[in-house]
Amino acid sequence: MKRFLTVLVAVLAIALLASCAAPTATPTPTTAPQATATPTLAPGKVAFVMMGLNNPFFVALSEAFKAGFEAQGWTADVTSGEFNPQTQIAAVENYIAQKVDVLFVWEVVPGSLDTVTQQAMDAGIKVIAFVQELANYDAAMKSDDAKVALDEVYLASLWTSTALKDLTTINVALITMDNTAVCKTQADAIKANLATIIPTAKIVTTYDVTAESVEAGVTAAENIYTTHPEVNLILTVNASPALGANNYFTGVSSPMTDFTKFGIFTINGSTELHEAIAASGTDKAPLRGTIVTAGIEATIGDMLKLANGTRDGTYKDKFTMYAENLFINASTLDEYKSTGTVTSIKESQFGK
Repeated sequence: MKRFLTVLVAVLAIALLASCAAPTATPTPTTAPQATATPTLAPGKVAFVMMGLNNPFFVALSEAFKAGFEAQGWTADVTSGEFNPQTQIAAVENYIAQKVDVLFVWEVVPGSLDTVTQQAMDAGIKVIAFVQELANYDAAMKSDDAKVALDEVYLASLWTSTALKDLTTINVALITMDNTAVCKTQADAIKANLATIIPTAKIVTTYDVTAESVEAGVTAAENIYTTHPEVNLILTVNASPALGANNYFTGVSSPMTDFTKFGIFTINGSTELHEAIAASGTDKAPLRGTIVTAGIEATIGDMLKLANGTRDGTYKDKFTMYAENLFINASTLDEYKSTGTVTSIKESQFGK
């Protein structure tokens, strides 16, 4: 979605803002105080030191940042860090000299900006960490990895509560990728909380992939079905293996033709999953849903809140704003595609 898998996956996680042992309950994010409806300070100067601008997503985020802030009267600027800590240091020093009011920083290498971000704060600049937490900052925005995984289970519970309600035991296969810290966090969260969210669910097998690829998902699905054909539900911590599993079961050599009591769920899936999710609505595919974090428009809205809130004191003391998770399944897919968000399924309905 994460974050992270690699620097790129971290990027996608927050952007679709974005997929260590997790506690048995979802970590409770800092409760967000209500930002003032009208900023108490006039718009000032804001800057964003990004990791780089080498792909369409980075470019789209940078353009949305400038447009969003300028529309609210801010003077906004973006600098590419070129995936080089020294370039980022120089950029922060430049913004200190320019006396910007607020500085968003997306650090390339953890710890590389410790000194210069402290200098920025000493100069009175509000420093906001983006995705990658800094040593020195006033506020941060990122994705809650364990919470994303638990929301996947909540999304799956909507389907199991109807499609599998007659089963005394729901046999679950978990596809993990424990060689990546964020994926292990998410898998551990699922393991620790699955039975609480879906009481009849039982993990009967875990398959650990070493690559986030469709091919890895095909291999995992074949192994799972061969050794545990009783599995009703597959949960994954990566979208590509989830798509691979779906492809295995919908392919010409599939060992399964009836998907009414079989489902696959994942996290941080993008448009490549949409066709399968849509087909799952009539049981023509088993890939039934994904959790994604809020899109670029929502991210810029949160950045504006943090910029205003750190200046007027609403957000302080390393306040963290977590990305909103969106629940995508066959019933919400069209809503998501047309509006970029989902309001028909919300976390609140799960009693969280």
